[in-house]
This record gives sequence, structure tokens and C-alpha cells, in this order.
Amino acid sequence: MYDLLKEYFSDKEEYNIEIEDNYFYIENLTENSGNKFTALKLEYVKSSLDSDLDVDVYDESGNVIGFLCLLKEKEKEIASLTESQYVAYFNDNEDLINYGSSNYIFKNNYLIVKFQYLHEYLSKYYESSMIWGGFSHKSLSVPIYKKTINSIYMKSDIVIPTEFNKDSLIKATASRYHFERFLKYYHQLELLFNYVHVCKLKNAGNNLSTFNKIVSNYNREDIRNITTLIDEYVDDITIIENIINQAHFYLSIIQDIFFDYGKDSNPLKDEIRWNKFKQLLIGQKLNFTEAKNLGLANNQNDFKSFILKIISYWIYRIRSSIAHNKIGEFILEESHQSFLVEVGEEILLEVIKQIFSSEKFKNDTQSFSS
Repeated sequence: MYDLLKEYFSDKEEYNIEIEDNYFYIENLTENSGNKFTALKLEYVKSSLDSDLDVDVYDESGNVIGFLCLLKEKEKEIASLTESQYVAYFNDNEDLINYGSSNYIFKNNYLIVKFQYLHEYLSKYYESSMIWGGFSHKSLSVPIYKKTINSIYMKSDIVIPTEFNKDSLIKATASRYHFERFLKYYHQLELLFNYVHVCKLKNAGNNLSTFNKIVSNYNREDIRNITTLIDEYVDDITIIENIINQAHFYLSIIQDIFFDYGKDSNPLKDEIRWNKFKQLLIGQKLNFTEAKNLGLANNQNDFKSFILKIISYWIYRIRSSIAHNKIGEFILEESHQSFLVEVGEEILLEVIKQIFSSEKFKNDTQSFSS
């Protein structure tokens, strides 16, 4: 890059380009300011930040050490670029493509630093820019996990009950990071329990007996609410069985998050029952016949209830491991992305699909839909 720029500027007397300490800078000699600028590319910028102007960046002594140039995906007229934006332009257009064009669309955002402050910036401010500046020079240490897909199956009977649910689903789909997306999907369940509860109360009318029963079922514990919601509106466990059977690849994480760091709400907190379940998981034999042989279920309804309690607990534990970074809690890290996508998200999405397509759910909530 430096050699290309050196060649490009060789016949342009108004600019000087030099390399120093592995950073190259561009100096505009016509400005007579003595400023030499170098561009530091930004990997991420907080989505709430924007400006079409160069944003002054001050050090703790009140010196303007450079400028934040929020240029990514913006089209700029090259002739009207500021001095800082011009430096960003030559860094962004790495292959010196279309340098004769009048306009340019930027690929990245930049912090343009005055070269005399570069060492100060790198040694004192670079690592903490996410806190004081809302931007990062570094990308994630672990790449974002990508799920390979071969086909998609549509479903026509899904009815999304509220605008809040719709907005939350859009936010989930737009989320770049799997942890954020899981929480957005989880919010569907959080809202639904209260929503269903209110709908049932409204539908009860003057029937005091029904009203009292609905009120008695209300609980403030998330895990019990989620378990009730799933038990009431999820009927088909076939796909869920398949997802859990494929989870044998993640046995170590499953052991950690659901048992070693388990909570009292774990339906398999007894070590003997847990080991029997693991036996089925390892052999990919989670089905009614095998579960009955091991004494984990007596009949089909018992097995269905067994599976629904497990996924209710799994969904809640995954959510807690994302939301609660504290001692005593299993903390999901970037290296666990594939488990979250292939197991956690797949189970949660199947639950959401079944709830939103459940005729019972539609009937229970029809008072608010009409």
C-alpha cells in the first residue's frame, strides 16, 4: 500500500508521504499547518453515533489529537473532502481504483490522528476507545460463526400477536451477534406469558372460578412461566428430539451449563437421571422407547412432558448464561457460538414457531386480536 501511494504522490508536489514506525502519514504541504496525518481504521462503531462532519477528538490535556471520520457506506465528492477525509480516502481505496472519479463510497470508518500524537494515542488511549469513544480498532478474536444451510421450509399458519413481537423479531434478525439475537428471541417468550395471562383474564368475563384459577397460575419466576407457556402451546416434539440428538457434539458444554452450573429448576438434577439422559444423548437415541427402557418416562405423554421440561430449562439457562456475567454462573463465550446457533437458537425458534402457529394460542389471545 505504501509503495503504491508513494508512486501515486511522486508527481504531486503539494503532498508528502512518508513511513515511520510502521505507520505512513500524509502531509498536505499547501496548508502550511505542519500537520502530518495517519489513518487508523475502525472495525466497529457504536450504531448510535453519526456525523457528516469531522469530529474533534481531544486528549486529557485538551489537545485536538485527531478527528473521527464516520464515512462507512457514505458517498462523498472527492473534491469536497476535508483534509482528514482525504487521508481516509487514500487508506480506504487500497488498490488505487478509480482515482480519477469525482465521487467515492467509503468502505470503512477512520480515526485520523495527527502524527505527533500517534505514540501518545497508541500507548494511552487505543485499548480503551470502546469506552470513551464508542468505537473499536480491533475485531473480535473469534470469527462470527456461520451456519451452513441447504434448504428452508416455509410455514404459513404463524400469527405474530403484537407489534412488539414483530419489532423484536426484526431486531433479532438484524442482530449481527448470536448472543444478542438469542436474547431478542427469548424476549418473545417473556412478553407472551403476561400477554396470554391478560388475554385469559379478559376472556374469563364474569366466571369467577375461571378467573381465580388463572390468577393462581400466575408466577413471577421466569423459569416457571416459560415452562407453563411451552407446556401449554408446544405439541410436536419430533423436531425438538432431533435437535437434542444432534447436540451430542456439545456434550462438554451441556454438562457444564445444565448440570455442573445447574440450578434447582433442573428437571435432571438427580445425577443418576442425568447420566441416563447423557447416555441417550451420546448414542443419539433420545426417543420414547429408549427413555422408557431407562426409566425416564412411563408413557408417551410422560415423555413429551419430560422433553418440554428439559427444553424450558435449557432455554432459560442459556439466557441466564448470556445475560448474567457473575461468579457462580456459567458464562457463554465466543468459542461457544456454534452450540448457541446449532442447539440453543434452533430449540428456541422451534418453540416460537409452534406457539405462534398453535390454534389454542390463537384462541386464547383472540380477544386482543379482534
